[in-house]
Amino acid sequence: MKPILFILLIPVIIIAGCKKQTDNIVADPVSSSTQRQTITLSDEVLNNADFEFAEVKPAEISDLVSAFGEIKLNNDKVASIVSRVEGEMMEGLKQLGDQVEAGEIIARIESHSLASSIVRYLQTEQERQFSMDAYLREKELFSKKLTSSAEFHAAEQAYQRARIEHAAALQPLELLNFTEGQLHGYLNDPNEAQLTILEVVSPINGIVTRKSIITGQAVQADTELYMVADLSEVWIDFQAPLAAANGISAGDRVQISITGGAASSTATIKYVAPLANEINRTVEVRASMPNTERIWRPGSPVSVEFARERLEAEVAIPSEALLDFEGGFAVFVRRDANTFELRRVKPGPRDNARVAIELGLVPGETVVSTNAFLLKTQWQMETGN
Repeated sequence: MKPILFILLIPVIIIAGCKKQTDNIVADPVSSSTQRQTITLSDEVLNNADFEFAEVKPAEISDLVSAFGEIKLNNDKVASIVSRVEGEMMEGLKQLGDQVEAGEIIARIESHSLASSIVRYLQTEQERQFSMDAYLREKELFSKKLTSSAEFHAAEQAYQRARIEHAAALQPLELLNFTEGQLHGYLNDPNEAQLTILEVVSPINGIVTRKSIITGQAVQADTELYMVADLSEVWIDFQAPLAAANGISAGDRVQISITGGAASSTATIKYVAPLANEINRTVEVRASMPNTERIWRPGSPVSVEFARERLEAEVAIPSEALLDFEGGFAVFVRRDANTFELRRVKPGPRDNARVAIELGLVPGETVVSTNAFLLKTQWQMETGN
């Protein structure tokens, strides 16, 4: 009976020995050459898995920093449109969301003070013309010695005063977008002149984002009528960690993603604050980003990612090749056409594309870069881990 008992114990010892070796592999943070676990796939399974492979080689790794920000209106492309005269709102021609062009009439205001300003200008224009004619006449007579020096200089001074008064009356009207030609037309055809109507125009191309008035409302010289914003470019404001702020500067590119959405784009840093926030130890940063498709809505939260620094890694692999494995990390190294080795590794800095490997791989080896999780699942099924 003893020889038979000895024979029966041999499989138990072998099984126990195999389990002990597997336990050693799991416990070791990076597998050694004597503790390797391999898996072999049939040609059929390998073809259906649709694996992709990548060579282990040096690469540039960007040390990425993440932050949260908010989309803001580009204040350089926003116009607050005010009445500039006292009066009554005659009609607002645009509604919220309407597209407007620079120079387009968006409202009309009826103002008696405007009529007074126009009449004053027309009077100064007539006085300027009269004094200019008198000055030119006296100048010609003075050149022929037919008038005195005193009379000539008096005419010259009267003309200069008329010019100053004319300019002073014209400038406020020019701010209201009146031209001299338009005003002179009132002199030529007074009956057709609409002296009390101010046509308000948009100074920029954009979209009406705020309408502040209604028809018949009394307005003052500083009453806001509309806000128009050009949304073709927006700002991204975010707080960069103080430790990372020295790694970015104006002109750098950052990656922007809509929080909870699929849209992403790149923005250009425009401003890095020279002072830090003493409470949360961050630095205010502003970036600008094209928004021609208008998918980026001001007020929306976004995720920001940027490279603090770039380093050359002697050993690097695609990020998707790295697997979480029982409290650590691992990759599958291709040994031959059908055999793959589960290799514990120690990762270093990483970015969206690649990860540096500090221990466990050497340049020239080949790893599974796509669908490596399928190998991990198969290995767990076969080993029971």
